[in-house]
Amino acid sequence: MEILNLFEAKKQNRYFLSASTSFGKTHLVYEVIKKMKYKNIVLIFPSIALLSENLSKIKEGKIVFPIDYKIHTLSDIDTDYGINNIFIFTPERFLSFLDKNNSELILDFIFVDEVYKIDNGYIIDDEAKENERDVAYRMAIFYGLSQYSNSDILLAGPYIEIFEKDSLGYNPSFDLFLKDFEIVKLL
Repeated sequence: MEILNLFEAKKQNRYFLSASTSFGKTHLVYEVIKKMKYKNIVLIFPSIALLSENLSKIKEGKIVFPIDYKIHTLSDIDTDYGINNIFIFTPERFLSFLDKNNSELILDFIFVDEVYKIDNGYIIDDEAKENERDVAYRMAIFYGLSQYSNSDILLAGPYIEIFEKDSLGYNPSFDLFLKDFEIVKLL
């Protein structure tokens, strides 16, 4: 897995992966976590269904990590963190977590699934209109990356041509976002 090899200890690893649905982006995230042995991880999924699916995989032992993690899914937790923590949130829960938890907790790794939802220029759903979820997604990513500027990051989304500069529907705002947060685009 050459993408997995890009993640190296003692360097900042910040990537955006745009790949087909069958590529296995979520599986790759778990391999990155295993390789890097991060202590505090945030996984942001766009829906409760995806959050629940990934939580089940971890709790049922379908995904096994080399170190034990305390799993958190609610944003209103107290500061009773474990030594190693995985926070699995929707964008709204992550925003609430950022608001309620002003601790010294350092997040080592942030994964955001379906990242195309941050920009209405990239909406690929049937109905191209903004809703509260899209706004929450943008805010969660922006504030999370701003607050944890030293964290490793993997943003993932489906392969769509509008991420490519020579595409007819190209919108530069996403590239500006990646540049602002020093995130390398992997297509």
